[in-house]
Formats: sequence, structure tokens, C-alpha cells
Amino acid sequence: MAAGLLAVPAAAADAATRTVTLHYERPQQPQSLNPQPPITQQAEYPQAITVSYDDQTGALGVHLAIYDAPTWANTLPYVELHLNASCDPTADAPTIISAAFRYDAYSDTDANGNSTRTVDASVGFRRKDYEGTATGTITPAPDGFDVAFQHPALVGLDELRCASVEASARWSQSGYFAGYEPFELTRGNATAAFKDLLASKYPAFKRASVKWALCPREEFFPAGLDGDSPPSALCMAQFRSGRTWRYVSARIEQHEPGVLMDKPYTRTWTRRWRKLPSRCLHELDVRGTAYSNDGTCPALMISDLAYTVRKGKRPRRAYWHGTNTAGFQKLASYRCTTRTRTITCTNALGDAFRWTR
Repeated sequence: MAAGLLAVPAAAADAATRTVTLHYERPQQPQSLNPQPPITQQAEYPQAITVSYDDQTGALGVHLAIYDAPTWANTLPYVELHLNASCDPTADAPTIISAAFRYDAYSDTDANGNSTRTVDASVGFRRKDYEGTATGTITPAPDGFDVAFQHPALVGLDELRCASVEASARWSQSGYFAGYEPFELTRGNATAAFKDLLASKYPAFKRASVKWALCPREEFFPAGLDGDSPPSALCMAQFRSGRTWRYVSARIEQHEPGVLMDKPYTRTWTRRWRKLPSRCLHELDVRGTAYSNDGTCPALMISDLAYTVRKGKRPRRAYWHGTNTAGFQKLASYRCTTRTRTITCTNALGDAFRWTR
């Protein structure tokens, strides 16, 4: 179905280290008739969790900032971190890296009455399709904890775009690494997305001496063409490379993780005046001779010219027929001039037709 996919921005794909910070609001203190300690001292609440990943060195780091960190300097509940290609729970994006960690430290005395400190911690990660678990480190920090992993199995995982934290409800959250967020199709960026897809599918578009492409605001549909689908836009383009012109009409649509272009309608031609077959006009019962410089038969527009002439008027404009042409005036609108019995109409890109009565 798809002719192209617009995915992660090139700048993000070139970056070795990617990061995401998940922010958590400070919990509200419940009202009480009796004095109560701050709620952030009654239970452990995350303030921010920053995940960083270096795909060249295979280093994965997690910094957990905790509200009222000194209160919780000796404990971190069991936390899971999942890394994959998408934060969309409906997307087919299996977890690539699953990490889990916890920390518990307590003081005691030995048989001789000396103070001791015991740390009970667990830190490890697993990789999809790999056996076993690799270990990491967890270290208390002034504002929380630092977790670190480094392993050859973590090198070069370009598909890691989303970090998802799972624990109790107050910890669970997910987010995309900065620069790796999925492209969101809007009225404002649809044309730019279409141009990127054109450049990917048609190398001639990049080197074209003349090129025009547009997804007009009038043809953008936030809920798709059927009102119950992802955002989509209807787009057109025309460009010239060497002596060859190409026209493209297509629909682009938001998908995970990028934008897809359906199989487009396209045609190519060399611009020169051609006399059109007589059947071009006879099908609409219009007399005369027709010519075009792009090889098309603009019979409906010539029929409109004939109607205007029968009314005793001089045609000034001709327009494409059909739906979903709003915003495409550069192609769909023709300015017409009359010389004796010949009317010539030309659009802004130089496509033209001529009718001699």
C-alpha cells in the first residue's frame, strides 16, 4: 500500500547519545486534622527520571531524582525500564531491552557491637532474543540514584526510541528520546513531509530545475478522509528534470512511526504542442480543434469555454473539474486569452491548451 515512509529526522539518527527526561509533578499534601509529615516523606515519589543511551559505546544510564531524597537515601523500590521503538501501546513494537533495579541499605551491629552497613541491591538487563542477564551498577546520589549499564549487546541499537518506566502507578511513565519522537502530521507540516517523500521516491525531484509541491490546508483531514482514521492530506506536485515533466497526485497519512504515502497517480511528458484527436471534443459534442502542450485532453474545460462563447462573452478563466481541488489553483486554474477564433489557456506552471472554433 505504501510508496514511502517518513520516519526519524536525519539529525536525530546521526546522534550517538540520546536522552529523555520523564518529569513527575509533586504530589499534593492531603488535608488532615492532625499534624502530618510531608507526603513525600510518607512515600517515595520520583521527581524526574532521565534515561540516556549511547549507541556507539553501549552505555545505558538512568538517573532517578526523588522528592525529599535524604529521606529515601537508603531505599529504591523495584523499578523496570523497557526500551523499544514506540511509546504507542497499540503499536507492534516489542521490547528490545528490559532492565530492572532496586536498592535497600540498612545499618546494624555485628557480634562485637560494631556498626555495620548492609546493601541489598539488584541491577540487571535482558535483551530480546538473547539468553541470560547482564548486570549493572546502582549508586546513591545526592538527589536520588544513578544506575549504569555498559555492554557490547547494547551497541548499535538504532531502534531504541522510547523509554518506558514501570513500577507503582506513581512511577509509571514513558517518553521518546529527544529528536526521536514520531512525526505528527499537521496542516503546517504536511507539504514538507510530502516533499521529503517525493525526494525519497523520485530522485529527479531533488535535481529538478522547476518543482512545485503542495498539500493545501483545505485538503488536510485531522480525522482522515472517512472521519475515523489517522490524519491525512491530499497532495499534488509537478516538476521538471531535463526535458521531462512529471505530475504526482497522492494521499499521505500519519502512521507509526512516520508518514506513509499511498501509491500515487503519476504521469510524465515532454512539453510540446500536440494536436489532440477529434474524439477529445466530440465526446462532449464540442466542435473545433484542440491542442495541448502536455498531451492531456482538457475536454471539460473547453466545453466550459464553448458555453461562455455561446453566451456572447469572452472567457477569462478555465478550471479543472472534480472534487478535492481546493488549494491547487497553481495547477487547476488557467488564465485564458482570445485571438480571433482561438482561445489559449495557461496555468501558473506553463501547462496550456488551445481551442480553435
